Amino acid sequence: MKIDISRLSKDNIITLSEKYAPQALDLEMPNVKFKGPLEVNLTAEKNNDTVIIKGEIFLPSAIACSRCLLEYSQDLRHKVAFDYTVDTNDTLIDFTEDVRSEIILNYGLNPLCKPDCKGLCPKCGEDLNKGKCECNCKI
Repeated sequence: MKIDISRLSKDNIITLSEKYAPQALDLEMPNVKFKGPLEVNLTAEKNNDTVIIKGEIFLPSAIACSRCLLEYSQDLRHKVAFDYTVDTNDTLIDFTEDVRSEIILNYGLNPLCKPDCKGLCPKCGEDLNKGKCECNCKI
């Protein structure tokens, strides 16, 4: 994802609406399955020596719960804003890594299918959200 700085002037705003395959951003995340392309809807404007990029990213996905391993839908819809200082020698801004970082940071470390997920029995592996297990482990 790149912006051509030469297309920006003080009063000119560029709109970027594109779709990208998650693989193009090297988004290989454990327990996350991407169900469609990353949708990027951003604007870029120049204010003196600063380029401001802001808008929204959307990525449909399914995630495995960290307690019970149930796969559930959790689409990422996130507002982003990036500021880049540029000089007269700069021609392009590549903000791919910043978008990638925003996606990774917004999925969280231990996703839960619901806040009170009971998880799996550590002895027999039964899903405790469906009821008590039969292994007499007293959970």
